[in-house]
Amino acid sequence: MVHVCYSLYDVSGKYSKFLGMSIQSLLDNTDETVTIHVLHDSTLTDENRNKLSQIVYTQGNYIVFYDVEMLMSKERKRISKNMSSVNDKFSVACFYRTLIPDVLSQNIRKAIYLDADTIINLDIKELWDRRLGLFPIAAIPQATSGHTKESMSKVNPLVRKGIFDWDNYFNSGVLMMNLSQIRGGGGLSI
Repeated sequence: MVHVCYSLYDVSGKYSKFLGMSIQSLLDNTDETVTIHVLHDSTLTDENRNKLSQIVYTQGNYIVFYDVEMLMSKERKRISKNMSSVNDKFSVACFYRTLIPDVLSQNIRKAIYLDADTIINLDIKELWDRRLGLFPIAAIPQATSGHTKESMSKVNPLVRKGIFDWDNYFNSGVLMMNLSQIRGGGGLSI
């Protein structure tokens, strides 16, 4: 079983379609059974939840929804407060991925996080099968995307304001998370 997480903030009601396309591309290219975990808030409508569920269930996979406003109210409020100091370039959902270790069952030791607008064109099990050893996270450095520190400072308020250091900045749109290590599980090697 492969565990893939997404986060969603859909105030317009129109962003869920991008998540649906991402899920469809994931399932079209993956033979392994997948459980999709969606961290969301009250902006996910029942209609869109049903559409996402239909995509997943018709292909014999699973989907679980986590309303972070209900499950992690204090953390969600703290994130929203801190986001207001940056600007409106980022939605609050971009930080929901930081709640994954707390929200997912303790029995789930590893998860892949994907941005909701990511299109997957390979079998995600190839990434899933990579061993993380004792590393808590696997990600690609932002510098490999062609951005320089100067160009990133112009487009990214988190770097410009010094909230994130460029030298340690990575692309967080695709992450492999060793939940055991993040939770402080010590020597588990996955």
